[in-house]
Amino acid sequence: MVDYVRAGDPETNPPITLTTSLPWYAATTPTIAIQVQDTESGLDLASGRYRISTDNGSTWSNWSAATVSGPLGSRSVQTVTAASAGPFVGGTSNLIQFRTADVVSNVVTATYTVKIDTAAGHRDRGPHPWRVRLRRRVAGVLQ
Repeated sequence: MVDYVRAGDPETNPPITLTTSLPWYAATTPTIAIQVQDTESGLDLASGRYRISTDNGSTWSNWSAATVSGPLGSRSVQTVTAASAGPFVGGTSNLIQFRTADVVSNVVTATYTVKIDTAAGHRDRGPHPWRVRLRRRVAGVLQ
């Protein structure tokens, strides 16, 4: 399908990614999702791909299929999902790249840091366990 946006000119703008960063994950094979949109020709659902690196991008895995939500040619915000991506290593040396195209083959590639917390999960989930002070009330007195 060719979408002519301006009198006879084919559309040349790639989709845009709306996700700016990823949260911490407790599992080394998390399901990771980002949001994308193409407001001109629409998204090609079969184009979703991802690949990973566990060494800050020095080496990369092969591209794997990612799921793109929504109908073919959707111009609204859709989700691209890498189910059970990884395995990643603990820390912040992990990267994931998502690649998505629109129906006229304009491609966007976005890279994200994948933060893995292999210790007892606590990052970005509230106070650290050693900072929480449990108190109990006995006979109306807080101890």
